Parts: sequence; C-alpha cells; structure tokens
Amino acid sequence: MKTKTILTREQIVDGLEKFIPEIGESIFLSEDCKHRDGCRKGGLVISSFGAVDTRPMYNGIPAFDYEQENDYLVREAHEEFNIPQSQFKSSYEFGIATEINEWIKSKGWIAEWWDTSFLEIWED
Repeated sequence: MKTKTILTREQIVDGLEKFIPEIGESIFLSEDCKHRDGCRKGGLVISSFGAVDTRPMYNGIPAFDYEQENDYLVREAHEEFNIPQSQFKSSYEFGIATEINEWIKSKGWIAEWWDTSFLEIWED
C-alpha cells in the first residue's frame, strides 16, 4: 500500500507559492487569524476578499473563488455547443482551482471555505 506524504505547513506554503507566486499577500497562519473564532491551530488561512482582478490568479482565473462550484466556461460550452460536460475538466472544485485542490489533498491537507472571503487549509 502506498502511503501519502504529509507535508508541513511551511511546505504547503512553499507549494502554494509555486502555483501562485503572489499568494504571499493573501495567506496567513491560523494563529494570526483575527477574522473568526475557532480557527484551526497549525493551519493556514487564505483571504480571497476583494475584486476578482486583485485575487491570487492561477492559469488566468482566480485561484480561489467561493462562487465557483464548477467552471462557468464548462457550463457555457455545454449550453452553447451541446457538448457533454463529461468531456471537460472543471477548473474549480468547491471554489478552488482544481489542480491546486488536488495537490492540497494529495499532500494530506484539506481546504474548506468558512465564508465567502476566507478559505482555511489544515492537515487532514
């Protein structure tokens, strides 16, 4: 059985910075969380508050967008061209760019929104 390599918080931050170089302006440690009581200690908090064009970007889309359950372009293509959705890979998974969310999970961490502006990431 293959075991999952669980990264440290610092390694998760480093990995996120490789995906999104400008994320340093939006990420802080949960110990410094002043926006919500009960932040999980030892985790991370990412703020996605602000205009779309000021949010951390990944491959031309906001890396984190609470409003995007699935990629709106997939839905538009499906409706406009009658192409089965199964032929597309969604850009978002629960409001997180799919590749980033898959990477987070593969490293033994979980990402979850607690409101429309803040995403919390903690070790599973």
